[in-house]
Amino acid sequence: MREPKQKSRLRLWECQCPRPTKIRAASDTLQVICLSCGSMFTRARRDAEYREIAHRPSRSQTVRSEAMDLLEAVLGALRNHEAVE
Repeated sequence: MREPKQKSRLRLWECQCPRPTKIRAASDTLQVICLSCGSMFTRARRDAEYREIAHRPSRSQTVRSEAMDLLEAVLGALRNHEAVE
């Protein structure tokens, strides 16, 4: 049986040049200076955002969950109303 694929540890980093140089490194901290612009490489925004977004529930999952909560509340209210009569 095959083992599941591991997620890549490579993080995307870029400098502050007008056309930034992009590198990937398997490190959460990177201390590298671009020789063209003199800036430190920082985590690329898209890479960090992707990582954050990947762990959030999708909009449809959130709406579905809220709809189920509302339906349960309505059913509970109907049951209580029937029990009173």
